[in-house]
Amino acid sequence: RSPHLSESREVVDEGQPLVLGMGPAIPAGQSFVLEIDGLPHHAIWPRNTALGLAGLIVTVGIWAAVFPGAPAPRRRGRG
Repeated sequence: RSPHLSESREVVDEGQPLVLGMGPAIPAGQSFVLEIDGLPHHAIWPRNTALGLAGLIVTVGIWAAVFPGAPAPRRRGRG
């Protein structure tokens, strides 16, 4: 969709769907507005899950570095 296009139609060329549009000339310096919707896209949940896990790993690492916990007990050697 575009307010600049007075006529548009969908065609198929070599198996690829295309949208053709015609309209009046646009003066120099004026913006051309085109609104596209309905395109397929990848899901964003895998990226968000990976970023969340990375953040959790970093947080646990910082926590372990700042609060190392109780020292390990020393072993006595023989002799």
